[in-house]
Amino acid sequence: NLDQVLNEFGGEGASKELAKRIAARGNNLNTSQLNEMTTKAASARTVEAMSEAWTLGLLTNPTTHIVNLTSNVMTGLTLGFERMGMAFSKDSPVTLREGVAYFQGMIGAQRDAMKNMAEAFRTGQTGIFVGKLDLPRTRATARDVLDPDGRAGVLSMAMDWYGAQLSKYAGGALAAGDEYSKTVLYQAQIRALAMREGIAQGMDADALKLHVADALANPPSNIQAAASDFANYG
Repeated sequence: NLDQVLNEFGGEGASKELAKRIAARGNNLNTSQLNEMTTKAASARTVEAMSEAWTLGLLTNPTTHIVNLTSNVMTGLTLGFERMGMAFSKDSPVTLREGVAYFQGMIGAQRDAMKNMAEAFRTGQTGIFVGKLDLPRTRATARDVLDPDGRAGVLSMAMDWYGAQLSKYAGGALAAGDEYSKTVLYQAQIRALAMREGIAQGMDADALKLHVADALANPPSNIQAAASDFANYG
């Protein structure tokens, strides 16, 4: 099928690049030159697989994930302090109660964040925090991508196994840290925006509490979208 043909030439991106190069040469392309170009395109699979293995290999160091997670937590705290600071600006829609709600959201999100982090590590998927899982990515080191005809034999099998282990553990750890941070930011922002909305509507303390709880349980589409963007992009 078409996917198999594209894989033979290094994937969709490499195939498009090959087509562009051939078109650019027009009619000034002989058989030997065409063979050379297609051989280089086919080798793109190996280059991409080695690049993937090298990148994931760098992530096997636990320190990398500790630094990444710490950085994400510090970013969340910094965003919270910035929000508190905005409350003192004359024309800002942010209030101190919104800032407090944000930090309450960070604390209250810990149970869900841990749960989502464990799920992300197990599956390697992200997007759990908002209930929209990212589509699984095809590994460049997978044997059916790297060596679809099985010509490399044991070598491609070994590369497939090695890539799978790296993806499962190093990639899973990266996904776990990412999911933890996004879950915390997502819930913190929902609390903060729901508090802002309730204050703008003149709700009293009891009504505000219910409004924030309802937003967490079933966030309105506008708040959900804003919180998702906040979690993804800070």
